[in-house]
Amino acid sequence: MSKPNPKSPLTDLAKYSKVPLKDLEKKYESLVKQRMGDKDLEKRLRRPLTEEEAQKWAILQLKQRLGKEAGLFEAGTSFTGFVWGSSPVADFVEMIRRKARRIIDQEGVEAAYNQGLIDRDENILDTRKKVNFKDNPYFNKPLSDDESSIQKTVIGIFGKGSSVETMQDPKLHRITLTGKDALHMNLKTFQWITVRGNEGTPRKYKHYKTLKIATPMKDFGEPVLDVESYIVKSIDNIMNVYELRRDFELQMVSYSKAKTPRNVLPRPDQADIKVVKAWVGKIDPTLSDSTQERTIVLFDEQEENNPEGSEEERRLVVKVPEHIPLDFGEGSLVYVVGHNNWIPREEDELPYLLFRAFGIYAVPEYWSPPLKDSENEGIEVSSQ
Repeated sequence: MSKPNPKSPLTDLAKYSKVPLKDLEKKYESLVKQRMGDKDLEKRLRRPLTEEEAQKWAILQLKQRLGKEAGLFEAGTSFTGFVWGSSPVADFVEMIRRKARRIIDQEGVEAAYNQGLIDRDENILDTRKKVNFKDNPYFNKPLSDDESSIQKTVIGIFGKGSSVETMQDPKLHRITLTGKDALHMNLKTFQWITVRGNEGTPRKYKHYKTLKIATPMKDFGEPVLDVESYIVKSIDNIMNVYELRRDFELQMVSYSKAKTPRNVLPRPDQADIKVVKAWVGKIDPTLSDSTQERTIVLFDEQEENNPEGSEEERRLVVKVPEHIPLDFGEGSLVYVVGHNNWIPREEDELPYLLFRAFGIYAVPEYWSPPLKDSENEGIEVSSQ
């Protein structure tokens, strides 16, 4: 088993923790051996752990144990900001199972096999080509009964700094919570919070940052008093409905030029986060049976923003998950953060655009109270 080179973090840790390098090397070797022998981990990964992965884990363990005492290996950088909203908790492996069962029920076993969802023994297959941005070695192999991939997307505005006073250059951030964190981490919107983490920029999308947090999101503080000002100065491209629809149509046209069949259009990219500013035209608070979402219809902030646009082009249907409060009424001005989704139409028509919300902020100066339940009776909102 190879030892770390002189320029490795282990050497730095020995220097600043005042622990002899030989003692650290012994502990390092012990941790690597422990990690390589973790059968439960192999079962969860569904593959053997590589020695390089075990070595990285061992060094991280030593950093956590000794680096904190040295004050030099704290977990990430301090970020201060607020949570805007989040997606529902999703188990992506369970989605694979549900799709396979649905196709079997609706179209039969042979159809599910032909679509690559099951094998000849009717085992449901892992259809994920990548896991954690790496090639999935178990792609097209049967899923184990206890396999899961639980995630939640959190959207917020954060800047570097350990307090509101020291916060620098706040930006829109996307945070991915997994496993128990996704299920149990307490989240409060529009309240100040400081976390430690590491910032990144997605390769495909430059209009927001990612934040991999190293500390739990808890200990929320005072409410944010001027949310709109942070949204405006932190987000480069706030769209109106007309702009969002034009952007979507251009994307669909590009698929048309590539002669992409309508029935095999790529799935909407949930990582492509967008922010829309618009007026609330209609609200249907009824939860759909299939997706557990409510529906609101947005209209452009001002018609003169797009004088050539038709009423349809100035209108956007937004699906709102159950956990997002509809604490505003029709006629309110809102900022909605979310991502595009679409529904296929006839073969020669562009798909129909929907928008799925992660979070909604109603501007206090243009806020209207929500309707009472009795006032909502009889309201119908078309999905198209």
